[in-house]
Amino acid sequence: MEFNINEGGPDENLDVVQVVEALLECRDGAWFYKNIPRQVNSVQCTEAAP
Repeated sequence: MEFNINEGGPDENLDVVQVVEALLECRDGAWFYKNIPRQVNSVQCTEAAP
């Protein structure tokens, strides 16, 4: 899973259940990481072939 085009998705967890948790909060109609002043502009879920 990638946030903002290139943030996230470590390769070393490919053998475990593919679950990503990101705490987000909506501020003024936009999503931000909770406790981090960075807006989430896009989310993409991709799966590589084994």
